[in-house]
Amino acid sequence: MGTLIADTRHGITQFAGILRRWKWLIVGGVVIALAVGIIAVAGAPSGYDANAVVLVDQPGLSSTPTNGVASAQELIDLMPTVAAVAVSHGVLDGVRSEVGLKEPVAALRSQTQVSVVPNTLTLSLTVHMANQGQATAAARALVNQLDLAVGVLGASAHSASGGTGGTGGIESAPAGTGTGGIGVNRLAVVPLEESAASPVPTHASLTIALAIVIGLAFTIAAAVVLDRS
Repeated sequence: MGTLIADTRHGITQFAGILRRWKWLIVGGVVIALAVGIIAVAGAPSGYDANAVVLVDQPGLSSTPTNGVASAQELIDLMPTVAAVAVSHGVLDGVRSEVGLKEPVAALRSQTQVSVVPNTLTLSLTVHMANQGQATAAARALVNQLDLAVGVLGASAHSASGGTGGTGGIESAPAGTGTGGIGVNRLAVVPLEESAASPVPTHASLTIALAIVIGLAFTIAAAVVLDRS
């Protein structure tokens, strides 16, 4: 037992000696790691994210119960197309005009994320911008412009199907609606959830702390290797 304690004390003394002899290497390594951490935090994306969840609906489904289930599945199959429409040039250009944004459509597309919630008629929309108010306004404008675009999409699909029900997921209008098939057959985007833009978390403290720990561990290991060589 006494030998074990003596060996432990000797090891601690040796390690302390290594730290003293190579203290400037260790300090320098930690400073460099800290600088890298600060640069990483400064270069991390910042700004605000505005999120929305929308339902893509076809009001005409309720008037055709016999084909409703099949048409709902066809609409689900159509969701990837609707998601692509959400980031199309026409929709994003409409967002630019509605909000008064100056960046080109390509830049706005890179700041917009649209994903389909699996096996549902819902889309998740996220718009990232440096300004909180613009992010919120752009997300709302995206919902508005997408509603206009899918309305045209629904009407076009109805026209292509020759106005027959159950084709392409677009139901024909019942008699007496006075809409000529367009009002009922058009697709509609219904906002389910909207939130004001919130800051994008950068995890600055965690990043810097992790950089210091990694830098300290690396330089201590290097000091031990150099001291034994």
